[in-house]
Amino acid sequence: MNSGMYTEREVQCLKEGMGAVRSVLSGTDTEAKRRLLFYLDWYMDPYYKQDISGIKKI
Repeated sequence: MNSGMYTEREVQCLKEGMGAVRSVLSGTDTEAKRRLLFYLDWYMDPYYKQDISGIKKI
């Protein structure tokens, strides 16, 4: 894994909602979990002022 990098897959996962995030985090692909957690860390950081209102509870 190229640490510190995320792909369109992580972006799409968030667009799909919490069900998709839960699916990745409860899965067996450790690298996918790492990429998603890194992206979430960046996405949820208030410094970058991301609009998280679009995250759906599913």
